[in-house]
Amino acid sequence: LCADDRNVLVIVYLAELYLSEGRLARAEEYALRALEYNVRNLDARQVLAVVYRKRNEAKAANAQIAAAL
Repeated sequence: LCADDRNVLVIVYLAELYLSEGRLARAEEYALRALEYNVRNLDARQVLAVVYRKRNEAKAANAQIAAAL
């Protein structure tokens, strides 16, 4: 893994951690940051889909799922 790959892994891990704590805004922030490095990051898209689903933002959640496919 190069430095950028490791950075993305850490960023996604933080997004997942914030999500598990119910800190949806921070989870979204870090997931979006991970996507800045790699738009195909499935873990970041999964975090976003869950965040949006928990906020009852079905259209945004579905967009993340579609982007992951």
